[in-house]
Amino acid sequence: FTHSVLMTFADEAARQRYLPHPEHDALKAIFRPVLERIIVLDYTLQAGDAVSI
Repeated sequence: FTHSVLMTFADEAARQRYLPHPEHDALKAIFRPVLERIIVLDYTLQAGDAVSI
């Protein structure tokens, strides 16, 4: 894999609101035709987890 997309949400409720949102569907419509394979990883950081980008 050569590319990734990172999305950050304020909390789980915000992520749940985004999943069925039309903007999410619009992004899928853009990415899917140009990608051979897709891996989706959902994770939640816990308080105190180190974050480095």
